[in-house]
Amino acid sequence: MLFTAFIIVAVQVTVVFGIYLSYGWSTFANSGLHSVFKLLSYNWFSGTYLQYFILVGLLFLVVSLAITLLLFIFSKLSRNYITLLLATVPTVIVLFALFMNLFRDPFTIYSPDGFTFYRMFPIPFVEAYICIAMLLLAAIPAGVVLLHQRRAEI
Repeated sequence: MLFTAFIIVAVQVTVVFGIYLSYGWSTFANSGLHSVFKLLSYNWFSGTYLQYFILVGLLFLVVSLAITLLLFIFSKLSRNYITLLLATVPTVIVLFALFMNLFRDPFTIYSPDGFTFYRMFPIPFVEAYICIAMLLLAAIPAGVVLLHQRRAEI
């Protein structure tokens, strides 16, 4: 499951990167994120746009692995498909809403619309911490389920 999720998200990030490159984005790859034309937005990340794109792509991979681990846990704990659907559908909807807001403008301190995760949690790079915490919160129970299943099969 993890390998498949990793491959699918890697392909998606590669396709989006390819689309950006086809529209002439490569000329701005080594430019900084901060600009005089974007006065109302300031970003914690001070690297280039290419580095920012790679970092956000890695965060997408972390989130996809976390969601895959959560779905793995649900599939192992559910006794039938109905309970699996009743558990996964609301969870995926809530996670989708969370991550749509999380990846709306990652690492931004100020935003024109006023919404940033930094305003809710004033920690630099809070989006990365949320993604890593999500992965850990999914990986630990998945590991426990796998250890429990391994002991049961022996």
